[in-house]
Amino acid sequence: MLFRHSFRRHRDGLRRCPACTSRLVCPTEWEPEGDEHWSIDLRCGDCAHSWNRVISDSRAARFDLELDCDVDVLQRSLRRFERERMAADVETFVAALARDLVEPADFAL
Repeated sequence: MLFRHSFRRHRDGLRRCPACTSRLVCPTEWEPEGDEHWSIDLRCGDCAHSWNRVISDSRAARFDLELDCDVDVLQRSLRRFERERMAADVETFVAALARDLVEPADFAL
């Protein structure tokens, strides 16, 4: 199911740039277009190409969920990078302590 859903998301033109085929597409503006459609301005993160699509309410709802999933992936990656950076900082500090390289003056404001 996930594979088919992923395939579907990338072939309808919302998830792929028409200029460079990148998948780094983000909406920049959304507004209702009549009672059952949305006008969405999109921009490619790779080539900066911008375009507009008018889509149905149901597709807009799915797109919104897809964007939420993308945000979750980015947040998980950010947390992992932060943990790795913090671990490296701790290792560096411990090594400096072990070599007696840290002095009270290092913490002076």
